[in-house]
Amino acid sequence: SQALSRGSFFGLNGLESTTNQVVVDTSRMLIFVFSADCQFCLQNNSDWNNIASIANSLFVPVIGISTDSKDVAIISRLDTLSYPVFFSVEAEKFKVENHIAAVPLTIV
Repeated sequence: SQALSRGSFFGLNGLESTTNQVVVDTSRMLIFVFSADCQFCLQNNSDWNNIASIANSLFVPVIGISTDSKDVAIISRLDTLSYPVFFSVEAEKFKVENHIAAVPLTIV
């Protein structure tokens, strides 16, 4: 599988919200991709929240995408995150189509 790189297409199709929000696909967006069982992802929580706060102050939308199943995504760390979290109904397909080989991943 080819890795996600600068200029790669990253699709937001097929995402569902853990909190009934809608993905707003814009040319400027900050995306944090994570998994609930990823220790490095957990360590990024505080930094990602700080970065999200700065991005929001600059009117840049911020979302999180969990690579987990819906049940795991809904219970994973939502109380510690300051941005909406989405998941893909077809997680494996989403990872392949978007060249997500490993998490955590920050996409600007």
